[in-house]
Amino acid sequence: MKTLYLNNSKKHFKEAIRYIPLGSQTFSKSHVFFDPNYFPLFTKKGKNQYISDIDNNKYLDLISALGAVSVGYGISKIDKKIIKELKNGITFSLSHSKELEITKLLIKLIPSAEMVRFGKNGTDVNSAAIRLARYVTRKDHIAVCGYHGWQDWFISSTSMSGGIPNGVKQYTHTFIYNKIESLKKLFKKKKLAAVIMEPLASELPEKNFLKKVKMLCKKNKCLLIFDEVCTGFRVSMGGAQKLYNVKPDLSTFGKAMANGYPLSALVGKESIMKYADKIFYSGTFGGETLSLESCKQTINFLIKNNSIKKNINKGLILKKELHNLISKYNLSDYLELTGHPSWLFLKVKKLNIKKSMIIKTFIMHQLTLNKILFIGVFNINHSHTVKDILKIIKIMNKILFRLSKQLDNLNSLTPAKIPRPLFQVRK
Repeated sequence: MKTLYLNNSKKHFKEAIRYIPLGSQTFSKSHVFFDPNYFPLFTKKGKNQYISDIDNNKYLDLISALGAVSVGYGISKIDKKIIKELKNGITFSLSHSKELEITKLLIKLIPSAEMVRFGKNGTDVNSAAIRLARYVTRKDHIAVCGYHGWQDWFISSTSMSGGIPNGVKQYTHTFIYNKIESLKKLFKKKKLAAVIMEPLASELPEKNFLKKVKMLCKKNKCLLIFDEVCTGFRVSMGGAQKLYNVKPDLSTFGKAMANGYPLSALVGKESIMKYADKIFYSGTFGGETLSLESCKQTINFLIKNNSIKKNINKGLILKKELHNLISKYNLSDYLELTGHPSWLFLKVKKLNIKKSMIIKTFIMHQLTLNKILFIGVFNINHSHTVKDILKIIKIMNKILFRLSKQLDNLNSLTPAKIPRPLFQVRK
């Protein structure tokens, strides 16, 4: 059986967990999802589509920093411009002219963008969008569909609601993606200030779902907010709203827009965004110039190299071949590949949570043993090659064959600890 040398990783984890709650800054990068005895937990560098852990194992990275890396690691054409900007300073006592430069670039690309405010992560801009929607509509209740960050207004509606006053969650209500009736029921019960939703994730919109949501919002004088933190600059340069020709009132972007640098954006109609100075949304680092420069260089790179179209083509190859393997090994009742070609989800279905997590962990572990990092989602970036895709397919062929032979004995499938999911937001 293959094994990984992880001695440094295990040693580092024992110390990190003493001083850092979780041993990491991010749940999805931590021992909650990766058993320290079988998975690497700490990286030291990355280049193009690869990252290296602190034991000097080199991996083909399909996680792409949870989708934040859209071009690749250590891209010299981008880094040179950022280093040049670094020499001029990073954060200043006054606003920087680059804020307007990047604002105009986003307005040019994003259909709903007439005005722009920056943040550092998705939670920043999603929370600002909700506060702005409540101010403009003079209503309190919010309908949510997807994952929208860790602030009280959203996370109180999940099982991870510790530390939040009981009264907060009464204002947040979930509806089901592609089920317009579930949203109609909310409108009948509550006066909604906003509907915030991921326009696509593991499911793609069916039967004009996004347009129907917009019509409902307009009818009920409610703002429509697209959370495009994951879809922006991934499914198209203008996000899912451009792909499906549905213009929301407000939108939020992040992750792929700056190739790993901390930057997000709240954009929207001038008639709404002009009231942003009436709510308190302010941060010292919103105009930090290295992230803004990275955003500029990333967008220019993606456009010049036609990266999104190429990523989609790579994803289509992966989707077709993995679908064929799933059928070949009679696993269609257990596995399916869903989502957009640039952001594919390998989903385990028709099983209880424990059995589903066993299969997912097995696949993750087997890929890791073959020096491929994977967390259930294929976040394809520019640096991934067709050769990489073919390598993934070749290894998955062996993994799925083995899985097909052990369906009656799942408990012995993997030695790795089976994680318990924190909560489910994307079905």
